[in-house]
Amino acid sequence: MVQLATKAKRNVIFKVPNCSIEIRSQEIKVNLTILPLGYYEMLIGMEWLEGHWYLVIFKEKYISYLV
Repeated sequence: MVQLATKAKRNVIFKVPNCSIEIRSQEIKVNLTILPLGYYEMLIGMEWLEGHWYLVIFKEKYISYLV
């Protein structure tokens, strides 16, 4: 079970460990937790954001890796 920022709770369907994804041409490995979201393709959790050096500008839908 995962609680979203909206306080809604969703059941975890399955997990994908060590999955390769690309963010702005930067390939990274992540552990994905798969759950039904409806409208969203992917959500980045606060735990992940706190552990990585990324700049996120929500209004412009922009994300960049900070070296």
